[in-house]
Amino acid sequence: VDQPGTYYVAVDTWESASRAGPYAVMIDFVPVDAWRATTIARGVTLRRRIDSNLYGGRQTETVLDLDLTEPSLSLRVLEPSTCLDTTSEMGRAAGAVAAVNGGFFDTGGCESVSLVVIDGELIATNVATRSAFGIDEHGDPMIDLVAAGEDWPEADHAVGGLPRLVAGGLAAVQTESGLNASFAGRNPRTAVGITEQGNVMLAAFDGRTTAGAGLSLDELAERMVEHGAFEAVNLDGGGSTEMWIGEPMGWIANHPSDASGERRVFSAIGVFADPIERDPVWLTEPGPIMSVREGETWSYAAAIADAKGRIATFELVHYLDGRVQLEDHGDGTALISVTPIWPDGYPEQPLLSLEATTELGTVAQSINLTVVLTDDDNDGMADSWESQHGLSVGLDDADADLDGDGASNFVEFVVGTNPAVSDLASSEDMGEDVGSIERDAVEASDWTADSIGQDRESEPWDDAFEQSADVDENQSLSASEVALAQGCGCSISRPLADVSILWAIGFLVWTGRRQRPCSKLGDSEGDAGS
Repeated sequence: VDQPGTYYVAVDTWESASRAGPYAVMIDFVPVDAWRATTIARGVTLRRRIDSNLYGGRQTETVLDLDLTEPSLSLRVLEPSTCLDTTSEMGRAAGAVAAVNGGFFDTGGCESVSLVVIDGELIATNVATRSAFGIDEHGDPMIDLVAAGEDWPEADHAVGGLPRLVAGGLAAVQTESGLNASFAGRNPRTAVGITEQGNVMLAAFDGRTTAGAGLSLDELAERMVEHGAFEAVNLDGGGSTEMWIGEPMGWIANHPSDASGERRVFSAIGVFADPIERDPVWLTEPGPIMSVREGETWSYAAAIADAKGRIATFELVHYLDGRVQLEDHGDGTALISVTPIWPDGYPEQPLLSLEATTELGTVAQSINLTVVLTDDDNDGMADSWESQHGLSVGLDDADADLDGDGASNFVEFVVGTNPAVSDLASSEDMGEDVGSIERDAVEASDWTADSIGQDRESEPWDDAFEQSADVDENQSLSASEVALAQGCGCSISRPLADVSILWAIGFLVWTGRRQRPCSKLGDSEGDAGS
């Protein structure tokens, strides 16, 4: 895919007419004429690129950069469990994080024609004097000529190749036994290189398919130098060329050209390193702020992915009074449904936290949900609250005092007391009696001029604290004033008792179809409590 657009992936895993078989799908993006790099393990970086026109044709390059300064990283030569195995089978069986195919072998039997050394043991020898790649007992890489039938004593692990491509940082294909025009021409290629700093690169170049035209040995040598190789050797290629990546679910990073897909081979080079533990990644976002009308249902389908396929369990943390449901589907997805009721969302905006937990830990996602309360009579009080307490939802009865306790229905709505029971004045939580609450129109400039140093247009506001007692006469708000202000959502700080200050508290309560100020208050009684 090298053009923008919509593409579809069909997965056919049906085991019978009535049942689909298990499957896993991974879609990876490889850019055109640009590199895409991914760290797959500690010290192991996978780079991939599609060249639109390299050496006169389309090419696909897949390179593993191995930082041997990473303590957990090592290279080992792998062998088949029976006669021959695919590179992926050998890599998976050994627990490698990646692998590439190794040396040459007899495709008609079970014999290697290239050197193979595993854990210091000579498994097979070169049929002719040829270059080989090895790892010594200290884990350091090396490339050298190894004679036919001979061991390589310095190598703890080794695999034979043909021929040497790069020496001393220069592209120089050496003449070795087995070279011919067909072999030297364009083919799929696997190569291993050593940088001047002593690190290793494993490379696969596609050929014989639409993914790539393949490279000649000379082109391969040039390309390995461009990738930073100071020394390099060609390994078995053609239909054997394969790079397998073990994370996250085991996949082939290049495009094998063998008719069977993956060719069975005699050896492979395995990469071993500690994994990079990654937190699960959210695949969905709920949005910055959502709103839902009281009594209606808001839903959110959440999904999370784990790099190793571990299934996350979900938990929803919330403080809502309404109906909240969490359906954990057990496959990394969940459905959250919220049906708010009074007093959800008043006066605060409710916050929910959706948590997903795997064996690595927990990641959370915040959900900001604004509840829109219904107020058909535009009296500033939620219809559900009015219905709950026997008030009219079709009549503006905010100023009425249903229970006759001196607090209007609206004030009781704000404070959170029962308008049908005379509980406001006697409540221990409210402290002193609120007394009768009257409306005293004052100009906004009474309380704004001193605080911001400017006059504003005269505007009437409610003095909701008229006749509120200030028993201790400490030039502060009474307990009832504090409770009422906090009920409206105000943050209140008390001044020192010996400091004369004009208290000015301005705030607006929840707005339905009209705005009702809880108060922008003057100080008509002179008790320093507006």
